[in-house]
This record gives sequence, structure tokens and C-alpha cells, in this order.
Amino acid sequence: MTGAPPKPRPWFQLHLSTCVVLMVVAGVLAMLNFRSPHMPIWWDQDITRRSFGWPLEVVHTLSDGDANRFEPYRWGDSGSFEINYDAVLKICLNALLNLMIMIGAARLSEYLIRRRARKRQDPAP
Repeated sequence: MTGAPPKPRPWFQLHLSTCVVLMVVAGVLAMLNFRSPHMPIWWDQDITRRSFGWPLEVVHTLSDGDANRFEPYRWGDSGSFEINYDAVLKICLNALLNLMIMIGAARLSEYLIRRRARKRQDPAP
């Protein structure tokens, strides 16, 4: 039985440990994206600023309910629906960076698992 090497796993098959790592990384990224620190504005301590998005802040709201121009969409003054393309670009860049972080974490985890499996199969000299 030692003559035949084991078949390598397909590239799309993930180890259970990798899935656990991906769940933790996704939870941390979601926490970073949906955080809402309340920061008082320096000239008026009654109004607080809340921001959402990581690493680029996309939505900034004030405690009085008004949101500034960084909303991804809003109703215009004329009653028409407007899209803020600057915010849409920031959302896409945030999603791309978060996806790259997730892919990097999965590849690193799979590399470490497969390297450990190779070391177990190699006989000690």
C-alpha cells in the first residue's frame, strides 16, 4: 500500500479547518464593515457622527438623522431617485478588498494544511 501516492485533492475542495478560518475572517470583516463608533463632533457635543464601511467609509450619518453626501443612494430635492457613484465605487472597492482577504486566508490555510500532510507522508531520513 505504500507504493501508490495518495491522490491530491481538487483545487476547489476545502478542508474543514479552512472553512472555520473563513467563517472567523468573514465575521471580523463584517464587524469592521458594520461598526458604528459614536464620535462626537468637536464643535457640537450633542451631535455624533457614525460611519459605516471598511477600509473606505461609505455612509456617514449624524445623530439628528441627516446623512451627508456619502450615502450610496438618496431621494433628490426634486423627488427623483439619485445614485451617488462615489459611494458605489467605494462599496465595490470594499467588497473587492474583503474578497481578496478571504481568498488569501483560504489559500494560506490550505497551504499550511497540505504542507503538514506532506510532511507526515515523507519518511524521516
